[in-house]
Amino acid sequence: MARAPYNLIVSLGDWCAPAANIRRHFGVTQAMPFDWWITPYNALIKMLEEDFANILRLKNLEVIDWEGIERHSVRCNYYEMLHHHDFKRDGHDFIMRNLRSQIKDVRSKTKFIIDRFCSEVRGKRVLFVRNGLYGDLWCAESGIPFQPPTVAEQINRAKTLHSLLLRKTKPAQLDLLILSDIASCPKIPVDAGNIEFDRLGDKIGDWFFWEENYRRLFERYEINLVGESVDAA
Repeated sequence: MARAPYNLIVSLGDWCAPAANIRRHFGVTQAMPFDWWITPYNALIKMLEEDFANILRLKNLEVIDWEGIERHSVRCNYYEMLHHHDFKRDGHDFIMRNLRSQIKDVRSKTKFIIDRFCSEVRGKRVLFVRNGLYGDLWCAESGIPFQPPTVAEQINRAKTLHSLLLRKTKPAQLDLLILSDIASCPKIPVDAGNIEFDRLGDKIGDWFFWEENYRRLFERYEINLVGESVDAA
């Protein structure tokens, strides 16, 4: 039996591909907080626990080189995440260093999006989509071996995330779809919803966002929005 359409489908990161594909596939236009940030699991949990209390504090922000690219992103050293699309770039696509002159506008826009997130999720049937449950920012040039979480760790992290989202946002139904390396995991029933894991599979389509994989994923799970066509783009 096909699942009932959702009122909202919301990206939880950990980067912009889930949000880009939700927009492309369902015609969603409203931004949510985690759409364009790079947010490891630990950062996501900390922000939700604190109700975003320490977001965009200038003393915590640093323009950084990332994976060999100069001034590639803005790091928050408090939440250990990247404000990758929030600040202006120059003609060479490098982050402009004058964060202080931009911070007021960035904070105002971010507050509006966070307020929307908190108000619109309440009482709705919501699907949250999250790419991966890695705990920390990782860079290939750091020299630190990358250790992905085990299956048991991923399941426990997903349960913690679901419980926290349910408590903080109070939706009528909260389903959580995790895109990870777990090959097979049955649907996990939790309070007011379910947790599901799936792989994207071999990357098809755009070299970076793999839109064909997401299209197949959404269709396989029979995911739809209330009043929206699945062909919207």
